[in-house]
Amino acid sequence: MSGNRLTMPALFVLCLVCLSFLLNNDQAAAATAGAPVSAEKKLIRMIVLSRHGVRAPIFAQEKQNTLAQQPWPQWPVGPGELTPRGAELVRAQWGLMRPRFAAWGVLPPTGCPEARDVQAWSCLDKDRRTAETAQALLDGLAPECGFTARAEKALTPVFHPVGAGIASYDDAEVQKELAAARTQLAVPEVEEPLAFLNE
Repeated sequence: MSGNRLTMPALFVLCLVCLSFLLNNDQAAAATAGAPVSAEKKLIRMIVLSRHGVRAPIFAQEKQNTLAQQPWPQWPVGPGELTPRGAELVRAQWGLMRPRFAAWGVLPPTGCPEARDVQAWSCLDKDRRTAETAQALLDGLAPECGFTARAEKALTPVFHPVGAGIASYDDAEVQKELAAARTQLAVPEVEEPLAFLNE
């Protein structure tokens, strides 16, 4: 492949930086065990990276049906969108995590925290499922508080390196490698398998 590209180690380091906790090792161990945070040592900020909740398949129903021996079930949302069940699961997960955050001293045990203390951003601007997941996260963590998730307006290079113009790939070479892999693995032909990279 040609052009610049993010390697897995670089992406891994980026994730480690984003997920770092501002606390020392003793406090990290206590927090992991669910113990209350002591007065001398306080967790002051937490940054969490998350994928979207359960979504429908990214291909349209007609295309899915060409990839299976039996028709796929009908989904209640469009291709790639967050499902109602997916949003429900995200709300439930973060609702169950609220007591632990309270034990760590990050959020109050009841009521609405300060808006500046709880923020959710969706970085994949063109995918509604990420914005809806961010909103479901806030709704689960602080229900009835009216918090609104924020959404990036520009393409995020980490997730859309080709669309953002910081990476490229040789389409002919990739198609050649895919054809060889399909032949070797006896995988059925898929129309425009990499079209989503250019969206």
